[in-house]
Amino acid sequence: MNELERLLQVLFPENLNSKTLRLKRNLEHHFQTSIKELTKQGISYSDAFAITLEKLGGTKKINKLIKKSSESFFTSKYFIVLVSLLLGYPLIVYIIFEIFSIEEFPLLLFIPFLIGIAMLIGKLNAVSLDAKMNRFNDLNKHSDNTTVFSGGGIKYKEKK
Repeated sequence: MNELERLLQVLFPENLNSKTLRLKRNLEHHFQTSIKELTKQGISYSDAFAITLEKLGGTKKINKLIKKSSESFFTSKYFIVLVSLLLGYPLIVYIIFEIFSIEEFPLLLFIPFLIGIAMLIGKLNAVSLDAKMNRFNDLNKHSDNTTVFSGGGIKYKEKK
């Protein structure tokens, strides 16, 4: 087992969701192409591996990205915002208008609910649009050698 396989086995968990799996594939592909280019320049495999890992920010940064990509929707900040909109605001409105006894309470209670639904639909549309466009799929055609891994946000530029 070479260094790359050992690193990927240590970093990535057993069960991967699609976003984490895509990150793993892109990371593996990038390592292979980068090591291939560096070994053509006369650098040894282990040195090329170390240089590539250093350019990516090390294993700590990759671990952060793996953790971020394996986060489920129910533990994300979007879900927390949605729940607070759906439950918190109507409760506050109910308490306030129960004290002041306004007749149009059900209509005012429905408005924050609609805002929460609109936020959820907007988030789902953004996620589906990213998936349809697959905008981070091609790693090799960036003219300035900037590499972006989908689901991760790892970026670096080659020194010229």
